[in-house]
Amino acid sequence: MNYHTLILTSLCMPLTNLGIAYKYNICNIYLTSITFLGSFISIGFWIDPINNRNQCIHYLDTISTRYVIINYTLYKLFVNRNNLFLYFWNFIPMLYYFYLSNKMSSKHWCSNAHIQSHITAYIYFILCCYISFF
Repeated sequence: MNYHTLILTSLCMPLTNLGIAYKYNICNIYLTSITFLGSFISIGFWIDPINNRNQCIHYLDTISTRYVIINYTLYKLFVNRNNLFLYFWNFIPMLYYFYLSNKMSSKHWCSNAHIQSHITAYIYFILCCYISFF
């Protein structure tokens, strides 16, 4: 599997927010902004993950992804509690696949198992982002 697929999943992250920020709700605008920023950082890392492995961009990608996930979860828990069960139904597998990705990457960086688990985690993450607004 080609790790460039992760660039596509990184591009899909902000798509969940299109049409949401227009409501001029400060929370929606904030979540949309950090999602776009996190997406750009992620794309920057996944353009060349082999050479970027121990670089600052990898650290920024890790921190920004965690920051975005935490903010969406706080938003879901404290602001928009609609479909909370559905959110966590996707949140738990997302965490599992990020854990699995980390485990696989420590065995062999950018192996098929590492990339597949990371793509699956991103898909669950995108679903969590989408569910957050409904």
